[in-house]
This record gives sequence, C-alpha cells and structure tokens, in this order.
Amino acid sequence: MTERRSETADGVEVLVSGDASRDALAQRALARGPALTERALGFLRGWLHARFAPERGSFELVTLEVAAARQPGGGDVVLRFVFTLDAAPEEYGYTWFEVVLNERDHPPDPFWPVGVRLGFW
Repeated sequence: MTERRSETADGVEVLVSGDASRDALAQRALARGPALTERALGFLRGWLHARFAPERGSFELVTLEVAAARQPGGGDVVLRFVFTLDAAPEEYGYTWFEVVLNERDHPPDPFWPVGVRLGFW
C-alpha cells in the first residue's frame, strides 16, 4: 500500500494511503478549509473539559490523514490537533487530539464527525 505525504502552505501534514480516489477525498477535505476545522473543533470541544476552552489556549491542526479505506466504526478523514495553553504552553505539549470524520452525500456538511481520539507522544 502506498502512502503519500505532503504539506499545505500553512504547514499541515497531509497523509494519504490507497488509490487516487483517496487523494481526491483528501483534496475535498482540504478544500473545506476553515469550515472543516471549525466543525471538527466544535465536536471536539463538546467532549473536553472547560480547561480546553478557546479563551485558555488554541488548537492547531497539524495533520490531515486519509486511510486507504473507511476504517471500522467510521473514519474517512482524521484531523489531528495539538492544544497550546496560553498560560503554560508546555502543559499539553505531549498530547494530541484527533477528530474522525466520514464523508457523506448530504450537503451542506459533507464531512460529519463520528469520533474523537486522544493520544500521547
């Protein structure tokens, strides 16, 4: 299976596995830009404690990943974020947050969040 890596102009790493249809999926997700990021962050913040509120720090999108096929339980696109706390930037530096989205045929939101994952470096 081939994995392709690239980087957007604003530094987001893009990882795509599988055939050309998965590249096209990644491009559709990237084309949604800030709207996709905001949808994902809105979903993520619904799962997190208040200490991750926007006035306390910021989330940065670092990776957009598309697997070769939809993963069991959902997952066409995975957005990985890191959180930087304004008062103590190093506090959550070892933690990443992923929002898993499925592409669907229902406008106006073709990418729908279906899960959250938390990980540590």
